[in-house]
Amino acid sequence: RSVDCLSVLVKMYQKRRQFSRAAQTLMRLAERPNPPGSQLTSQTPGGAISLDSRERLMTQALLQMKGAGEFGGDPELSADISAKQQLLGFQREIYEFLSTLKQGGQEMGRISPGELDADLAALQLNLKPLQELYEEYATKYDL
Repeated sequence: RSVDCLSVLVKMYQKRRQFSRAAQTLMRLAERPNPPGSQLTSQTPGGAISLDSRERLMTQALLQMKGAGEFGGDPELSADISAKQQLLGFQREIYEFLSTLKQGGQEMGRISPGELDADLAALQLNLKPLQELYEEYATKYDL
């Protein structure tokens, strides 16, 4: 429900040519953590946000900033959105690597299949800080 409200808000900002505000709203939505215990389904009530959705929202935010540039956009916000999009890219790479591990059924040594599934779900559900991506995934899976 809150996702729908934010979508309406973004459309209102676009109509008023307040592209920076639309971009900021999209970025906040992309960053929004899912409630603990959330699970994604094809139509998740309550607006749980997947990694794919976060990437789409961040791309839309960048596009809004391009529109904002024509109207005196906020360079600091553009840099923040770009950095977060790059972070999502790192998270996507780790997710894809772990998915390949799971599909390949490769021996993972000390990591159980259940632990791998939990890590995949965690990467899918919330945007992780770079330090956490490194400490919890890169080190653990020798990336």
